[in-house]
Amino acid sequence: MTLILENRHLAVAVRPECGGRIDQITDLVRDKAWLWHPPGYDADAPRSVPPGASFDDHWQGGFEEMFPNDAACTVEGRALPDHGEAWSAAWQVVEHAPQMLDMVLDCKTVPVRMHKRLALAPDAPELRLRYRFTSLAAEPLPCLLKLHPALAIEEGDEITLPECDVEPVALGFSRLIGRDGVTRWPGASAADGSPVRLDRTLPAASGLREFVYCANLGEGRCGVRNARTGSHLQLHFDTADFPYVWLFQSYGGFNGHYVLMAEPCTGKPYDLNDVIRQGRALWLAPGATRTLEVTLRID
Repeated sequence: MTLILENRHLAVAVRPECGGRIDQITDLVRDKAWLWHPPGYDADAPRSVPPGASFDDHWQGGFEEMFPNDAACTVEGRALPDHGEAWSAAWQVVEHAPQMLDMVLDCKTVPVRMHKRLALAPDAPELRLRYRFTSLAAEPLPCLLKLHPALAIEEGDEITLPECDVEPVALGFSRLIGRDGVTRWPGASAADGSPVRLDRTLPAASGLREFVYCANLGEGRCGVRNARTGSHLQLHFDTADFPYVWLFQSYGGFNGHYVLMAEPCTGKPYDLNDVIRQGRALWLAPGATRTLEVTLRID
């Protein structure tokens, strides 16, 4: 089932049964589809993902959320699946209007009720996303929320971030950065010490890839400017809620995919146990509700 939100600027397609995923965001003015899907993807086909399935083996693109964790792990006796459970679960539709959709998920891996509301601005190229978490636990509950938009890119697009610190997630995965350590966006270093820039998309045939954490953001924003149309998609957020952006670039180097991920996140690194140890977890107080908001805008 695909539900549509639309104003004169944007059309937003959502699949509640597929993790509540935003399947596509279309700029109606420029006729540009902003979200990536793998070759052969069928938006009309049902998708069944078994509990605990590998995310990479079932990735269908679009804009998903990773909650309550990223890497599969066990936290406080709870077995948390790969990339969390929100991306693969069927969400319940609470309310649907031409420019608004409200969904809810009662999580099974953690005692949390998760609400997600998508609302288009009445007459602007703007989509507001509100995430509301209600803890049903008797004790404080640590978790992580990472937004996971798969952005369709073209060679020469500009990746837009504010001033920030950059470090590789795992140097063994990197094919652009060759040295550990923190640098300033958009610069980094290759293995021989030569400078590397991370702010332009590379050719699909290059076979390159990169994955970095961005921290100490000068502003709460991240996005990409399309070289062909000049249009600019940005996510805007409060850095008190999302202090980090995880930036994943695949130019054919990850499973042959050509895609960019600009992912606001409440914590780092990818193992929630490490996030907790480093004091970066999103904590939900017993019986309390926590709300985080993001605005997606295309100019």
